Amino acid sequence: MGKNLSEICLRYRQTACQLEEMRNMTASMRVYVEEDFDSALTRLTSSWKGQVAEEYQRRGKRLQRSYLDSLDELEQCLDTLRLAARNIYEAEMQNASRAASGNVKEW
Repeated sequence: MGKNLSEICLRYRQTACQLEEMRNMTASMRVYVEEDFDSALTRLTSSWKGQVAEEYQRRGKRLQRSYLDSLDELEQCLDTLRLAARNIYEAEMQNASRAASGNVKEW
């Protein structure tokens, strides 16, 4: 049995809301990594000098870059999921419309 229009719309809205929540979490993590993480490294190196401190700073920057790269990948995944959700929604709406009009072809 096919899905009705309200069920299709509800599922799409739920999916869109979940993706938006994930986008907001990603944005919050990005702020932390870009600002708070950088600030912590700066404070640490302002009071800790020497070769070991410089190496620690370099490793911290590499870790920060790794986090930012992972967040970029996560944002790309969210974009892909958003597009897939939209495509599925449109296909389901089209199928429901065809079913309602009786314009369904048998295989």
